[in-house]
Amino acid sequence: MDKNKDYQIIEYESRYFPSILELFSIVHEDYMDERLWKWKYFYPSRKPAQILMAVQQGKVVGIQPAFFNRMKMGNTERLACMLADVMTHPKHRRKGVFSALVEESKQKALEKGVPLIYTFPNEQSFPMFIRHLKWHHIFSLPLHIKITNMLRIVQEWKGPKSKSFALHALAPIQKLMFRQLTVQSKQYEIQEISQINEEDVSSLLEDSLSEFPFAVIRDRSYLEWRYIKHPRHTYRIFQACKDQKLVGLLIFRMGTFQNITICFLCDFFVDRNHQNGGLALLAEMEHIMSEERVGIAGSLMLSSKRESKILKRAGFRILPRRLAGKEFYLVSQSDDVSIKKNFLLNPQNWFMTWGDTDIV
Repeated sequence: MDKNKDYQIIEYESRYFPSILELFSIVHEDYMDERLWKWKYFYPSRKPAQILMAVQQGKVVGIQPAFFNRMKMGNTERLACMLADVMTHPKHRRKGVFSALVEESKQKALEKGVPLIYTFPNEQSFPMFIRHLKWHHIFSLPLHIKITNMLRIVQEWKGPKSKSFALHALAPIQKLMFRQLTVQSKQYEIQEISQINEEDVSSLLEDSLSEFPFAVIRDRSYLEWRYIKHPRHTYRIFQACKDQKLVGLLIFRMGTFQNITICFLCDFFVDRNHQNGGLALLAEMEHIMSEERVGIAGSLMLSSKRESKILKRAGFRILPRRLAGKEFYLVSQSDDVSIKKNFLLNPQNWFMTWGDTDIV
């Protein structure tokens, strides 16, 4: 322990869990509970998380959990470490707690042979990662949106009784900028599923991820953990089939972003020869949005991913960052000599979506 510090960095012990919940309640209000904690960091089929704490007089004043994902790195499969839920008690900020936790997490991951560490920082922590800790800003994920009901969005902003002229004047703009999606083709069978079939999804996902050297491996185990077993959110999973072959997979949920109800398009995979199957999936999603009175859909996706072209055909547009109110940073660090810096820093080498973050 540094004599200039009034806290100690230690590894997680379950006896500190009540203090961790207290810290979460102060920093993120009512965010964490025991079920979510166990799902996120100690799920049976996944490698246990690496969790470091800053402790002062028996109280947790800072925490840095990190979980491990199987990731494709070039032509090999290795573990990557994703930092999540880093936080410091407001009374203990500007004491080096954040930097100490992140740096210690990085070193421990490297000692375990994990070659790559990454995270999605918020606006407050991003400068710390880049300027102080010297991490790399790989890219910021663009937000693709489609407005299907402008009136509904403005009502949420102004209240359900809003009947201003400006509100109704926005309807033509919606029609000009975000066309309604109609799919005439009946050649695809669209079905909602509650279980993942390994044999069905493996070839589709492997093909979709084949163009990207850096991508979290989405096999049945991962998809079930990430979406089906989530203790708090309800995700809907739809598949498109043609001649009994899986040609598309779409995963989404309804939630709140910037105080607006939004349909989060979390993951989207389409066979390269069946773009219309992807359009059929998006049309089904829009139908459900209409039923649930949700007026906007959003997806985080680099334009290099082929599914982004399907989104554009469906009427999605990239929202300028100044209007999004939030930037979706991806930062990373690697001291592994087998990962070349220029290779790591090329955004075209990465596959990331909203489903890769821990906020949706």
